[in-house]
Amino acid sequence: MQALYLLILYKEGGGMVFRLLRFLSLFFAWITAISAYAQDSIYIQSPARFSTDSVTRDALRQECDIERELGEKTLVFTRQRMTNVESVIDPDPLKHKKMVTLLIPVAVGSGGGGWTGNKILNATAEYWFDGQIVATESFIDSSRGGVLGGFRGTCSIVENIAAKLAKRIALWIKQTDQSIGPNGELLVEGKTTRPPITLIRPIQLALGAEVNQSIVAECALPQTTEAYFLDMARRLKQPILLTNESNIKDGLKLTLVGASGLGGTAFTGEKNVSLRFEVLVNDVIKQTQDFEMSTIGAIIGPAFWDTTCPALIRLARKATLTGLKWLIKSREVENPLQTPSAVNSTAAETTLRERPN
Repeated sequence: MQALYLLILYKEGGGMVFRLLRFLSLFFAWITAISAYAQDSIYIQSPARFSTDSVTRDALRQECDIERELGEKTLVFTRQRMTNVESVIDPDPLKHKKMVTLLIPVAVGSGGGGWTGNKILNATAEYWFDGQIVATESFIDSSRGGVLGGFRGTCSIVENIAAKLAKRIALWIKQTDQSIGPNGELLVEGKTTRPPITLIRPIQLALGAEVNQSIVAECALPQTTEAYFLDMARRLKQPILLTNESNIKDGLKLTLVGASGLGGTAFTGEKNVSLRFEVLVNDVIKQTQDFEMSTIGAIIGPAFWDTTCPALIRLARKATLTGLKWLIKSREVENPLQTPSAVNSTAAETTLRERPN
């Protein structure tokens, strides 16, 4: 009887020990999973922030919710593509191993909704790994009217652009995250065989340029031109290196030669933008070409409703695309930018991605 009691106690004790061991194993597995989740999580800044030098009208900052819309929609679209995505208001490189900061350099749009022309929004995403920026990309888009475009308010239009940019940013975040190695190195640099072009920043006004400087500043022409240049280069699968070094000897320099036009729509006359492409090799201008675009002042069509800033930005975009195609074609014949200093530049390369449909 005593032996049976000891056997039952042993079995019950063994069961308790087994349950305890199973509980401890599950507990430690849970702790390990939580730790792995926290380590692998990517933190996205939400809401986004206007950059310190952002060119944005006070009315757009105060009345529209661009920052919240861009940040929240980026989170939503990224979570549809990835797991372990968290939001953070103030990202800290020392606390978060992987994080994405969202900045708004430019937001252009007059009050009055669709009746006052296109609205333009430019956003920049920075991918951080272990306290270092390993990839950055610029995104820009504009409103395109539509059947009910004239009946929508300015904030509604700009926030809709922010949502469209958020979808593209989310795709870029996923692709970049898949391209990051364990030590933060970029494993995939883009699907292209073209040598990179080094763009010398910032875009400046040419000496003696025939421009209205107040209009250029208000319309953020240098900033939007650069954003469209990067956007079009990505779509044309042309790698771009960015540098802020003033003493760079090999690269592409963009200068604004002309920008003119009175305020208002097509009723106030023709608008013009002229952009100069200069290719530097060993600190000598190897190639130079000006690209000028102007409005026709048509009585019908989307350009008719554009106020001064949307009209000038539209022209700058056309000049940029024409110039970029010219540059790529000319390099197929003679490649003046494929020099060791350009290819081995320490400037950060913009990650090439396809624009989502």
